[in-house]
Amino acid sequence: MNVHIQTQNRKSLSMRVTPDGLVVRIPCHLDPSDDVVDQFISRGLADLEKHQISQNEDGLSREEIQQKILKWAKRLDVEVSRIQIRPMKWKWGSISSNGNMTLANAVLALPESLVDYLIVHELAHLKFDNHGKGFQLLMDMTVPDWKKREKQLVAMAWRF
Repeated sequence: MNVHIQTQNRKSLSMRVTPDGLVVRIPCHLDPSDDVVDQFISRGLADLEKHQISQNEDGLSREEIQQKILKWAKRLDVEVSRIQIRPMKWKWGSISSNGNMTLANAVLALPESLVDYLIVHELAHLKFDNHGKGFQLLMDMTVPDWKKREKQLVAMAWRF
């Protein structure tokens, strides 16, 4: 797995999983080769492995994903004006307030349950622009095990 260490003006260490690998942000006063940094990364990787699931070898086609998006949009009573699947470095997907949805190419290799989670997550932002209570309630009603799927998606990120 690719691990990218960024030194920043911050007080604590943080870790973010992206489709391109693991991004670790460390305070300026730490050296990237310090034991503290190594232990932080090791603990993070161990946590990711706990949630590891097998990757769908077949994947879904672009057309199948587009059809899923349209089906979920109808179910959630939202409109998607444009769908694109393209390389994205830092996220799995995004949606603009006018309904332009973009998904990362890596989504094509995800298991179908995670694709569904990701689509519903993005479409929910057309109703709720943050991850507050309304967003969470919609997710609970639409994909009851969404928190589990979210953890699985995070665990998948280091594979791409």
